[in-house]
Amino acid sequence: MIRIRDTPPHCNSASGRLRAKEGTCPTVVSAAQEKAIQASVVKVNVRVPIRVEVTGQVALIVQTTLPSRIHGTIDKLLVREGAKVFKGQVLIRLDRRDLRTDLARADADGENRKAHRDRMDQLCVQDAVSKQEMENETMAHRVAEENRKAAEAQLSYTAVRAPFNGVIIEKRLIADSCG
Repeated sequence: MIRIRDTPPHCNSASGRLRAKEGTCPTVVSAAQEKAIQASVVKVNVRVPIRVEVTGQVALIVQTTLPSRIHGTIDKLLVREGAKVFKGQVLIRLDRRDLRTDLARADADGENRKAHRDRMDQLCVQDAVSKQEMENETMAHRVAEENRKAAEAQLSYTAVRAPFNGVIIEKRLIADSCG
């Protein structure tokens, strides 16, 4: 490799040529080779923790109020503020005693109506009852069955469930209060 360093402009003047003769204006011409250095690239696998500090606000995506489908006394409050909940998880259980009694009554009435209808079927075969009486008893049995289904549905409403996954942000209930 040949390196040539440029001569400064003041060395090209008449006084500069004199300095060049005297060696005060440098002009270097070199034909020397430079030494090559060996280098290697090293990849370092170090995890540098990234810490980011930001300011902002947390906004809700979905917020809902969970009313009960029936009125009743709270038996158990199963969650606290800040608790994570999952869709379908029971959050509140209302007192079920009265509704269990209603279901037992509806079951008993349904069994009674079924037994009465079975007796009416036997009497109908013997022409001992009219068709109208048989139809009335069949309808009464259907009504009893629907009453039982309604009582079961009411009993299922005593569990207030989470409609989606989320976090409880506020509760305004106290155990033994009316819903």
